[in-house]
Parts: sequence; C-alpha cells; structure tokens
Amino acid sequence: MAKAWYKINSLVSPLRRALNKKVKNLKQEIPEGSKILEVGAGPTSCKKDFSHCSVTSIDLEKSKNVDIVADVTNLKNFGSNSFDFVFCFNVLEHVFDYEKSISEMHRVLKKGGKLYVFTP
Repeated sequence: MAKAWYKINSLVSPLRRALNKKVKNLKQEIPEGSKILEVGAGPTSCKKDFSHCSVTSIDLEKSKNVDIVADVTNLKNFGSNSFDFVFCFNVLEHVFDYEKSISEMHRVLKKGGKLYVFTP
C-alpha cells in the first residue's frame, strides 16, 4: 500500500506545485474587489489567497469552504455576466459533460472576464 501511495503522490505533487505556483501568480494579477467564482472548492478553497476579492465557492457537496452546493453543468444560482473571474481547478476531469460545464462558466463571466482552468 505504501508503495502505491508513493507512486500516486510522486505524480500528484508536481501537479500540485504547478497549481500552487499559478495561484500565487494569479493573486498578484487579479485586482482588488474582483468577483470570483471558484468551481469545485471541496475541502480546500482559494478564499484565503484571494481575500482582497469577493470569492463564491461552489461544489457538489457541502463543506466548510463551500458557499453554495451547485453543479457546474447548471449554474442556475447565478445570473449571466456575474463574475470577473472563474477558477476551475482539478474539476473538469471529473465532469461527464465538460462542454456544458465550460458553457455555463462562460455564461456567468462578465464581458472581458477570464476563465482559469487547470486539469491534471
């Protein structure tokens, strides 16, 4: 079991480091007061990294970091043109209808907004 975990961890760690580096860079690029939708927050969230912004976190299951339980393929809780940025980190590989997911994330973005997607 330990051997299998080491193999998985050795693959995940470089991906996690790459994502953490991207988030650190984004933190400096995103203006204060921006509205961010974080898709798939799960047990971790980027809220502390973007405390200078208004972050709304969603996931399929409620946890301490999730503001709204929602499915990325149906963001009915949000109007069109609602967010300056949408973060979707390590989510799309778990979604059956990724085209609908991307369409919904695009819909809730304001004109000129940016969607950041990271998948392993």
